Amino acid sequence: MIIMVVAFIAWPLLGLILAIANVRLNYARWILIAFCGYYGLTMVFENETLDSYTHAERFIQESDMSFSEYLNRLGEIFSLQSKDLDIYVVTSSFIVSIVSSRPEFYYFLHAIVFGFFYISTLYTLLDERKNYTIKNELFFILFVIALAALVPISQVNSIRQWTAAWIFTYGIVNYIRNKPNYLFVAASSVLVHFMFALPVSILFLYSALGRKNNLYWMMLAAAFVLSNAVGLFLDSFGNLEQEGVTNKIKGYSNENWLEARETSRESVRWFVKYKDDLINYSLNLLIIRFITLKKKLNVDVIQEKLYSLLILFSSFTVLVWDVEALGNRMRISFWLLCFYFFARLYLLNNFKFKYNAVAALPLGAMVLWMLVDFRTASTWTSDITFFGNIFYLILFPDEKTALFDLIFK
Repeated sequence: MIIMVVAFIAWPLLGLILAIANVRLNYARWILIAFCGYYGLTMVFENETLDSYTHAERFIQESDMSFSEYLNRLGEIFSLQSKDLDIYVVTSSFIVSIVSSRPEFYYFLHAIVFGFFYISTLYTLLDERKNYTIKNELFFILFVIALAALVPISQVNSIRQWTAAWIFTYGIVNYIRNKPNYLFVAASSVLVHFMFALPVSILFLYSALGRKNNLYWMMLAAAFVLSNAVGLFLDSFGNLEQEGVTNKIKGYSNENWLEARETSRESVRWFVKYKDDLINYSLNLLIIRFITLKKKLNVDVIQEKLYSLLILFSSFTVLVWDVEALGNRMRISFWLLCFYFFARLYLLNNFKFKYNAVAALPLGAMVLWMLVDFRTASTWTSDITFFGNIFYLILFPDEKTALFDLIFK
């Protein structure tokens, strides 16, 4: 452990490599979480079109927030009158501003929180792996990598939504292991991003109904019929001018916003535009393949619970698929559960190649996803993340260059 810590201090990238190489050791997780924090500390805030720039500028403007102002902001949030409905951002801004007004420290805190739930979720699989003997664990490893790559630490750029996604997922995967208190951990994702109210509501519905698969299949069938009606209903909020919750929904459903998003989508290359579809269709094929083989597979109670949750989540995902922001969060939450489900399935079963051929489809789609994500994240990821250390940051805090400028220009 001492060698890993010293390596991380001297060169965080080396510490990361050693932690991954020794990932089954319990203390390696803390090095991985520490690297997540270091990533936030080294981010670049120069591109005005990025979420990170917007959040950084906003933090600087609010860095002189007094305690009374903080309490007033919380009061507005709880009364649903504030344009900001996420307690997490307001509270973290106030806490960090006590120490510093530099946005690097702001993102350091967010990256640590993101990293804790991100790495802890992955370790629920890695810790369970110790209980099984697998002759060939290649596909288990690949699905864990895919799970990690779907929403990696680089997505802390947007702060709220993907931090909430990992908190939600971490709560679920522990809740299904007969840890009922983790239901409230999953529910706390709403405090990070208001739009996770829907996934949390679905989870509470599952906790009340249990494994009612036949009912969930009927709900999924109904979702295909009702999805257009749901889109039209949410569009109706576009003409309202109220504050609070209604204004938040309006912001995600008015025609101008949707047209702008569609224009942006049309301007990107096909492999960026359809990377979501590739993952979605390939995962659905794999789920269908699982259903046809289910009676032949070793599936325990935890896996049965995950399977039931997947059916329920898929019905609501289909229902809000075309609602841009809400649909995106539901898709990612559903995919996180899918990759977790199949990673764990490989712990319970040894598959022959004919089964792995179908499993390779979403894994292949994830290669494209990772390439696109690297290209995107390079605009806010700095060279110091990989080639510097904490001492360099102390001596030269502003000497950072985005990887995009080094690689793609």
